[in-house]
Amino acid sequence: MRCDARLRGRRMRTRGDNGGTVAKTNLRIEPRVAQGRRGTLSASGTSTPCVIQDISTKGFLIMCTKPFAVGDVLELKSELYPGKFVTCSIEVRHVTDTCMGTRILDINPASLNVCRQFIEEHYSERLKFG
Repeated sequence: MRCDARLRGRRMRTRGDNGGTVAKTNLRIEPRVAQGRRGTLSASGTSTPCVIQDISTKGFLIMCTKPFAVGDVLELKSELYPGKFVTCSIEVRHVTDTCMGTRILDINPASLNVCRQFIEEHYSERLKFG
């Protein structure tokens, strides 16, 4: 099951202004490209595989078997095209039983270009056949 299917109509735990967690309805600022791309999350010298469910230029929805907490900062690496990787620093913004929403904290220009190209190609294909 895709983790966003479980999020529809649910409330999530997010970081509040005071550092605590608060319930928040699933609202997205920008559309995301639904994907099932494999990636690797790294934190404190430990790496774990993950699946990127949704991609945007602002963040990712990620499935992972290792539990992370709201506020954790991780490194994400994923190959969107053969030989073209997105590598960035992300912050966990909300978590559910099976997935987490993240926000990009730092991304190099080459990775940002790969991400933008991937999203633009997805939407241009959707417009051709949608």
